[in-house]
Amino acid sequence: MKKRIGDHGIFLTEVMVSICTLTLVILITIPVLTHVYQERMILQKKNEAVRLLRYHLMQWKADTLAFPENQVDRAFSLNWEKKTDHSAVLSVSWSDGKHRFIVRSEARK
Repeated sequence: MKKRIGDHGIFLTEVMVSICTLTLVILITIPVLTHVYQERMILQKKNEAVRLLRYHLMQWKADTLAFPENQVDRAFSLNWEKKTDHSAVLSVSWSDGKHRFIVRSEARK
């Protein structure tokens, strides 16, 4: 078989450069994907905390019973602060490793 001119195949240096490039791309994207995943989990927790906050404030607003006690949910801590007889502030807090998050809202009857 005769070789045609310009038909040399793949050189070892071309393979090594492409493997190094692929390795660099993977090494750069893994920390970025990890950070995006952590931020996504924080946003999910925040959305769940806001839903919990709204639920408890609406229950308090609709109910004419005594002032509710502070509660600890499975992942969230609820802290009620009575401002007046007809207004209250609810704080929902949780921690995620190194950080502590708090969401607060006020309701009036």
